[in-house]
Amino acid sequence: MSGKSTRLGLLVLCSAVSASAQDNVHGTRSEKLYERKHEVEVSVHRGYAELRVRRSVENQGARHDQAMFWLTLPDGAAATGLKTLGSVAGRPVWFAGELMEAEAAAAKYKELTGIGGYYPKDPALLSWRHQGQLLLQVFPVAPDTSKSVEYTLLVPTHYERGAHRYVLPGLGTTELAAQVSLAAAARGDKLLMDDRPAAKGANVRAALGATTELGLVPKTTEPVGGELAVSAAGSRFVTHFSIEAAPRVAKVPRAAQIVVLLDASRSLSSDLLAAEQAALSAYLSHFPDASVEVISFDRKLHRRYGAFVPVARARSDLTTQKIEQKNGSAIDAALAEAESILAAAPAGRARRLVLVSDAIVRSKLKPERIRAALGASGAVAHIGVLRSRGVSLSRDDTHAWADAVARTGGLVWQASASDARSDSKRMASVYEEWARPLRIDHLKLYSPDLEMGAITEPPQSLDEGQGYEQLLMSQRDVAWVRVEGQLWSKSVQHVVHADAAAGKRWAALVFGSPLWSELTEPEMMQLALAGGAVSPVTSYLAIEPGVRPSTEGLERSESGMGSGFGRAPQLRMGATSASGRAPPLDREQWLRDTLEPTFIACGGTADSASVSLETTFAEVVDVTRVELSTSADPLLQRCLSEAVWDLVLPPQFDEEWTTWMVQL
Repeated sequence: MSGKSTRLGLLVLCSAVSASAQDNVHGTRSEKLYERKHEVEVSVHRGYAELRVRRSVENQGARHDQAMFWLTLPDGAAATGLKTLGSVAGRPVWFAGELMEAEAAAAKYKELTGIGGYYPKDPALLSWRHQGQLLLQVFPVAPDTSKSVEYTLLVPTHYERGAHRYVLPGLGTTELAAQVSLAAAARGDKLLMDDRPAAKGANVRAALGATTELGLVPKTTEPVGGELAVSAAGSRFVTHFSIEAAPRVAKVPRAAQIVVLLDASRSLSSDLLAAEQAALSAYLSHFPDASVEVISFDRKLHRRYGAFVPVARARSDLTTQKIEQKNGSAIDAALAEAESILAAAPAGRARRLVLVSDAIVRSKLKPERIRAALGASGAVAHIGVLRSRGVSLSRDDTHAWADAVARTGGLVWQASASDARSDSKRMASVYEEWARPLRIDHLKLYSPDLEMGAITEPPQSLDEGQGYEQLLMSQRDVAWVRVEGQLWSKSVQHVVHADAAAGKRWAALVFGSPLWSELTEPEMMQLALAGGAVSPVTSYLAIEPGVRPSTEGLERSESGMGSGFGRAPQLRMGATSASGRAPPLDREQWLRDTLEPTFIACGGTADSASVSLETTFAEVVDVTRVELSTSADPLLQRCLSEAVWDLVLPPQFDEEWTTWMVQL
């Protein structure tokens, strides 16, 4: 079963990845202010990436100048910090900015940069222009000197293909591309760059127009995890939650004891029999150190070895040995025999049982018989119902046998298989799902604090390495979200509790999402202050202590200030007639003509017996009654019954299931 990628949510958290985040840097007074250095260190975490950006400009003009950085943010980004580099006692010191109400910060910057008789300081102001663009103003940059600033950006990652991923766009200006490097990952987690392992300090392509996919593979022992972030916004709450299936939700057990069973009855075509063998071989390819017994079955059971053998031998025999097909499909007896073999095997090793069949069986084979046959050894059982050639696999929880098999931890599957060499890799990939669970099925999400319908369109299953997330405004403070599901038929659940650090982060990241346009100004202020983020109502102001000539302050026309932080638009039983594929045949007469000579040879006399049987296509699946009109003769009855079982039906027997009563 090929699972869909499930990076879903109520809101698309980011727009399509831009190929660049192109900035514009210039001076206010002259064209002789140049950017000389642009360095970015990227830290990838579970759920987000942090970009620490350091930039330096040099003024080759004759007067003190103001550096203007028009910053185009990466998609979904929020700015959460500002520093300016100054000096104390001749030593360089970074001075952190203060998050302020936007108008107050703008007024303070104007005061500190203007001409007057007071002693102005050296400030840097980081303010909102519109979503996706900020303005960083730095004054003064003295002639023949440089000035450095640092700001911090947060961006959300998305969990898919087993990693928290972020596509980093090209950063910088047309004159100077950023130099980007990776910070170390948390202990145990693994960094990726374009799906290849990366290490701390690795250089990242950052030229405009280029993109680099960064990733963090989390170290985890749980099949499912996630994160819940909640941040108050007045009477409402910004709520973000993510559910993540582990990169590998389960492992193939080592040194397993396995019994595989294949249907060798006549209802299978020769192609479908070959497909059964290919399916079992593909399954066993995932158990390099297993011990295997192979049983083929019709109405009787045929053990291949009489003992466990190495998996390599079993796979070789499955693909080379010819199997004789006969009548009958004793699936219940085959399952019971496999359970008996496994129960007698040495303890302490994982036990597995896999049966493949077309599941076309006698009418007496009810689910109760399947249930009674399973469970003695504690083995996980799978039954694969093969219907056609090809390569596919999907669980079938509606099958009549599904409940009986689920009690073992396994499943009934609808399957198709191919023995073509060109399909061998795909077969191994698809049939790995019999060796270990590859996804969480029957996924359900629940929280008592979320309104009915707030969790919209959750996926029904989650492939390993895939995630699901939602960002919404909730009316209540959400304390936890529970995820429930199944690995094969084993129930799993995980409760994700609200995390304070995540709440603070999403109080900032909401300003990089479409949700920001739904916020009122009071809600914005509360969230921005909680997340430490630049927003339409907040700005960062960093001040370097110092004194400069007041005559070098900015005139009002030079300041480049403005308030207007506007909001940009956001967007059978079968029939009894014979088919026309073969010459017409009176099938009941054919049965009579074929069985009568054998009955006479067994010692019977004409017109003294009746036989009832069931057929599925050209296979006898059951002999339900053998009666003699004379006195009972068990030996004669047995002889006649065996004759029925030995019938080789012609192709005109082509209904899926039919009953016959033949008078002899």
